[in-house]
Amino acid sequence: MYADDTNILAVDKEEAALQHKITFVIQQLEIWFCKKDLIVNIRKKIALSFNPHQNTHSCRPHVMVNRNEIAYSSEIKFLGLFIRENLAWHVQIHYVQI
Repeated sequence: MYADDTNILAVDKEEAALQHKITFVIQQLEIWFCKKDLIVNIRKKIALSFNPHQNTHSCRPHVMVNRNEIAYSSEIKFLGLFIRENLAWHVQIHYVQI
């Protein structure tokens, strides 16, 4: 069985604290996946860092799953919605207009 639909939301104002939260949660998930005999397909995983468009510094902590770093993307399609890292809606609006 695969753990394809796993989503994690970690929030913190401090980058070091955010990194710690992400690392801790992923370690706990890896243990849980192992106990449940679930396989994580690393090639299908992406990370997205939400930042308002006014913020010029994008915080992108390292996201490691099974010793593999997960790549970041500037946008994703999630439950039929296109979501951008700056929370802008122009991609979704363009998609709906087509």
